[in-house]
Amino acid sequence: MVKEINAQSSLWTAGESFLLEADFVTQLHKSETGHFTWRWSSNSQWEQETTLADFHQITVKKGDETYTARNLKFTPLPVREILEVLNAPRLQSNKWDIGRAKIKQHDAEDCLELRSSAKGDVKREICIASDSKRVVSDETSGDAEVRLRQFSDYQPFLGSSIPRTLKLTIDDVPVLTVVVTLLEKHSYPAAGFVAPANAIVRRTCANMVHPKAIKMPNPQYPTGERVNATSIVVLTVLPDGSVSDVYLVGSSYQGMDKVTQQVVKTWKFKPAMCDGEPVTADIYVQVNFRSR
Repeated sequence: MVKEINAQSSLWTAGESFLLEADFVTQLHKSETGHFTWRWSSNSQWEQETTLADFHQITVKKGDETYTARNLKFTPLPVREILEVLNAPRLQSNKWDIGRAKIKQHDAEDCLELRSSAKGDVKREICIASDSKRVVSDETSGDAEVRLRQFSDYQPFLGSSIPRTLKLTIDDVPVLTVVVTLLEKHSYPAAGFVAPANAIVRRTCANMVHPKAIKMPNPQYPTGERVNATSIVVLTVLPDGSVSDVYLVGSSYQGMDKVTQQVVKTWKFKPAMCDGEPVTADIYVQVNFRSR
C-alpha cells in the first residue's frame, strides 16, 4: 500500500514542464474566490501568480532564491495552503514509522495508519479507493490541529493521475477548495522567469528546516477581565532567531491585539536552516491568550 500511495507523485516530481490553472474558494473566515496559475519548468525554475479578492501575488523561483511581490504586507493564510493541497501524499521513512503502519478497511476504502517517527502523538491516516487505488484522503492529527486533505475527480497526466478537485479542512472547518481547470505540458524559455520588481527575496532549498520556537511567552491581558482567546500572526524569523515584521491577521478578541504584537516581538526561535546555514523565513503562528 505504501508503494501505491507513493506512486501518485507530486506534479513537481514528474520531470516535465507544465501549466496549471486553478480556481479556488477560501472558507476560513469568509467565503472568497480566487485564481491560481502555476508555470513550472523545473524544481529551480517556476512562477506562480495568485489573485484573491483584492490580493495579488507573483512568486518566482530562480535557483535557491524565491522572489515574492504582493500588494499586501503578508500572504493570506489560505493562499499559503494551496501548494500543500496540490501536493500528493508522500510517505518518507525518515518522517513516518512505516514499519509499524496498520492497514484498516472503511467501506470502499483501504486506510494506512501511521505515527510520526519524531513525535509519537502525531498520527496520520491515508485512505485509497479499494477499486481504483487512488488516494481519496490524507488526515494528520496532533495536539495542535487535525488537517484533512481530500482528493477527487482524477485525470491522467504524465503517466500518473492528478485530482481535479482538492479540499482542505482544519479541525472540521472547511478552509480551502481548489478546482484544477487546466493542466497541460508547456515549454518555457531556457533563461527562466523574470523576478518581479520590489520583490521580497528568500533563500529556500529542498531540505529546508523551518523555524522552531524556543522562547514564546503568551501575552497577559492587563485587566481583571477573564478572557480566553487566540490570535494568528505572521512574522519574519531572522537568521539569528530574532523576530521582525509582525502582522496580526486574525483575532478572536480585539482587546488583546496590541499586547499580542508587542509580546511576539520578544519571542526567540531556532532559525530556519537551508543546507546547514541559518536563513530568513516567514511563518504563521497561533498565539494563545489568557487573563491574569
